Amino acid sequence: MSQNKLSRRDLLKLMGSGVAATAATSLPTALLGRALGQGNYPAGAVTLWSWGTPSLQEEWMTDFLTAVYPEGGITAEAVGQGGPGDIMQLLLVDFAAGGGTLPDMVQTEGPFVSTLAKAGVFLDLTDWVAGFRDKMPSGIFDLWTFDDRVYAFPWRPNTWMMYYNREIFDSAGVSADDIETWDDWIAAGVEIKNATGGASFLEYRNGGSEWHTTGKLVPQAGGRYLDDDYNVIIDTDSATLEVFAYLERMHVEGLLFQTADWNPAWYQAFRDGKISAIHYGNWWDEFLKLNLGDMSGKWGLMSLPTFSNGNPKGGMDSVNFGIINKTDTTYIPLIQEMLEWQYLNPERVVDYLHIMTDRGLPAFLPVLTEAYQADIMTAVDPYYGDQSFQAWAADSTVDAPAILDPTLDGSSEITTVIGNELARFYADEQDMDDALANMKSGIERVLPDVLEARE
Repeated sequence: MSQNKLSRRDLLKLMGSGVAATAATSLPTALLGRALGQGNYPAGAVTLWSWGTPSLQEEWMTDFLTAVYPEGGITAEAVGQGGPGDIMQLLLVDFAAGGGTLPDMVQTEGPFVSTLAKAGVFLDLTDWVAGFRDKMPSGIFDLWTFDDRVYAFPWRPNTWMMYYNREIFDSAGVSADDIETWDDWIAAGVEIKNATGGASFLEYRNGGSEWHTTGKLVPQAGGRYLDDDYNVIIDTDSATLEVFAYLERMHVEGLLFQTADWNPAWYQAFRDGKISAIHYGNWWDEFLKLNLGDMSGKWGLMSLPTFSNGNPKGGMDSVNFGIINKTDTTYIPLIQEMLEWQYLNPERVVDYLHIMTDRGLPAFLPVLTEAYQADIMTAVDPYYGDQSFQAWAADSTVDAPAILDPTLDGSSEITTVIGNELARFYADEQDMDDALANMKSGIERVLPDVLEARE
């Protein structure tokens, strides 16, 4: 197989070739009922393509098979891949070639689900999830529902909160309890800047940083880049303009430290106090503790400040599972049972949180909202002083809006335009008015391709 990356248009052509791309269909209810009723499956392997920590995925899958089907002769195999984009390309090529090496399920992310669903690679899960979707965060299925059909199962909600350096805030006389709005946040940044003689910046940016600013804050404000008729409104929508006004003020007030990220120097900037705070997803907890373990007790947590709509929740996304629409449907009910056991069984969910915590491994936020009431979810985390990380993460998830539609406003074509123009703004190559005008024209330029991909 060629190692060259396929472009979005190449993928669309592949999807439309009809080589093997049949429309995804739901598993018949009768088949699901028979399989769950008898619990009889042939010996074999349930395979998953994942990235990051496939060994942990294989471990819990094996736990399920050992607990529920100990004599079934069924094993679990999780194969690591480069990332969700690599998984998508491998799936599309293998599916079009006949599907001889396809796994039974994969982990992926929201932006890739629509492409895989449209190609017929993912099974339609609408009927299955109808029985439990109300047990999960309310907006989470918006990320992979297309034409009222659901094509993925969520397992790790990613929602946003503010992480701040307690020592810097305290020494500057800034109380997180007094910060309610983004205007308050900017005022706090000015106080910190003045108190430290400009040594400490409030936040950081790397180029445009669209993915962790507008990508999460525009949904928080209730904004859009396009209206329902696909007109570009990024420069006229009042809620969206609130977000860009905030970004503009942060730069004009000199509160942003421009730096490359995800490298040792970036982490050292936090340690040295150059960066006072960061609004990131709940997954940031893992990276803080891994790379800045010596700062235990120095970090605090708070909700995102609000725009005029009063919403403190940023745009939510989630890692998810897609079940492959294979000709052999034997293991599909087994996979569904497996996912329910791991992620929707309250006792198992809480036990798994304890298992991961006791092993010093990331205890990811559960997708089962019922689990948010468990004692472990309110336990104080020494890294954050007297605060409970899990409680803050859970609170940031309940009633959070979904990120912008990854096939439309949130498509890579549109967000790339926005990120590029923001980078030019932060580099003082244009003011925000010009940036917005260029965003509008740039979105209008790529919009035909985006809409074609949705057809």
